Amino acid sequence: MSSNPTEELWRLDPEVRAAYEAGPWLRVTPQSVAAIRAAGGVSKAAEIPDDVEVVPVDNEGVEGVIFRKKNAKKDAPLVVWFHGGGYIFGTPAMHGTLYLQFLEAGMSLFAPRYRLTPEHAFPAAHDDGIKAWDWATSGGALAYRLEPKKFVLGGTSAGGGLASTVALRLRDGKHPVQPTCMVLNIPWVAPAPLDGKPVPGCPSWTEVKFDKIWSLANGTYATDIFLPAGTPNPDKYAFAADHPSLHDLPKTIVCVAELDILRDSGINFAQRIMAESKNGAELHVYRGAYHGSTGATPGAAVSIAQDQDQVRFAKAAVGL
Repeated sequence: MSSNPTEELWRLDPEVRAAYEAGPWLRVTPQSVAAIRAAGGVSKAAEIPDDVEVVPVDNEGVEGVIFRKKNAKKDAPLVVWFHGGGYIFGTPAMHGTLYLQFLEAGMSLFAPRYRLTPEHAFPAAHDDGIKAWDWATSGGALAYRLEPKKFVLGGTSAGGGLASTVALRLRDGKHPVQPTCMVLNIPWVAPAPLDGKPVPGCPSWTEVKFDKIWSLANGTYATDIFLPAGTPNPDKYAFAADHPSLHDLPKTIVCVAELDILRDSGINFAQRIMAESKNGAELHVYRGAYHGSTGATPGAAVSIAQDQDQVRFAKAAVGL
């Protein structure tokens, strides 16, 4: 049973409620980081079919994992996907259930490894993300039999925030290869309120109390170690929602969970893309879902819909 008296468990989708109630509390503190990492995060490991190969990458200073069908075309569109975990934990392979659906749609996928906090604060993860993108799009992936012509940029949670800031840096830096589209799943795009007070326009930070996976306490701790007080010249790329202009971002889908503290900042970010980028955005809010529910209950109808919407959007964008 839940020990949080402020939760309204009846609001959870019936198919995800049991997993939520049975799941452990994720309390991220300096003392718990090592144990959370050792446990591999919070998503269920995906069973890899016989027709899929998982290839470790360690090339030119870039690390990660490639997922592809054994009979995939070399020029299949490539998804570059950043994993979640609050910039603190997580592994490139942790969203395997979603990855396999991109493969079924005719794409291959590269999940880069990036440096984590508290050992490596901003901008380490962002620099790694740019390096991984440039490697994948400039021929580095040729060593792994990948010759894509179109690229999807995406990520989950902190990885969604990372993808959005990478997109901004690619745009502003005029990198030669830009994403065909961007897929943001429950993205963390704005800093948590360190004082714990309500944020105008983002009531979910303080009003949502489904805290087992990602609570306000976890968010404030993660924000504090990602962008420590006194960070010299923290710029507009730390959190994408802080960037003054989202013009010319690629066509984007933003998927948020109704019962997630990150819900409203994700919604606001999608609405800004709609208003500021000529390429537009698609926004989905999944009723009764919580942060990470797709990983905990991949077979629930609401989780399937959330995954399928992302794959459908990417597939259409790359012309499959």
